[in-house]
Amino acid sequence: MDDSDGTRGMLAEQCVRIWHELERNADSQLQQQMYTWFTGQLECAESGDLEEYVEQMFWEAFLGEDFLQRKLAFTKRKAQEQKADSDSWSARYYAQKWIMYYIGLLEESGCAFAEIASYCKENWEYAEVRKYYAEQCILQKDYDTAEKVLAESLKMETGMSGLVRWFGTRLKEVYRMSGRQEAYKQQLLTMLTKESPGNPDDFRELKSLYSAQEWPQVREEIFRSLPKQARVERLYYEEKLYDRLLTFVLAQKGLFSLVQYEHVLKEEYPQQLLSKYTQELTDMAKHAADRRHYQEWAMHLKRMTQIAGGQQEVQKIVADWRVRYKTGRR
Repeated sequence: MDDSDGTRGMLAEQCVRIWHELERNADSQLQQQMYTWFTGQLECAESGDLEEYVEQMFWEAFLGEDFLQRKLAFTKRKAQEQKADSDSWSARYYAQKWIMYYIGLLEESGCAFAEIASYCKENWEYAEVRKYYAEQCILQKDYDTAEKVLAESLKMETGMSGLVRWFGTRLKEVYRMSGRQEAYKQQLLTMLTKESPGNPDDFRELKSLYSAQEWPQVREEIFRSLPKQARVERLYYEEKLYDRLLTFVLAQKGLFSLVQYEHVLKEEYPQQLLSKYTQELTDMAKHAADRRHYQEWAMHLKRMTQIAGGQQEVQKIVADWRVRYKTGRR
């Protein structure tokens, strides 16, 4: 079936609605039959297009103590089976998924947190487990334990940028919530210069922690600490350091950065921007181009006319092109 219009998804959603209606109106025997069918589908990790919908039904239906105990046993076994094949990436993915399902069911059963914590520690290698454990510690205001879990996780997930960002952000929040102001500042600085270099949100948050007198010195220390690949121009823009932003824009090949920031630079630096436009457009025009390129150049020429002195500069460029390429392109 061609699913370009989402047909399979709509069909599956209709199946879920019918399943729910059946389960709500079923007697005990039919419910048992349905449960057996759904767990049979879930025995296979690759149950096709319906996998997520089968799982949805499994969690939303089959309520009551009897089914809860059966679900607990089922999910625990599934997690153990997948963990046994830990060398496989897909097995690790499914193991983590079933572990988290089992933890959710433990919570639903009213299990004591100490038992859940013990299970978490048995499965400490999985990032989602440590996320869950840290969040529970935060909810209980056990900030010391949360800090240890998050700091350990940052070491364990080195090189995994998305996870490093998550654990680093939560560690920063733990320091904030526990009133550890200096640690809070230091973690923000680490995130800004190492974990997510040049992130404007972290930059603004850190700035809010300093006085207007303190900030310029801190800001310059940040600039010196940023790695070369950090998008420092975003911070120049944030701080209205337009002279530095201009230097950055002029040093970039192409016109992307110029177009992005010309709205704040054109009033004070019109001639520098026009010179950059002229240089880049002249280089572009040296190479053969098609209609799409002509349209792009026309767009840039139009942008130039919105800058003081741009009309005259555009006229010069167009006149030059007419002489250079009068027998060439159309």
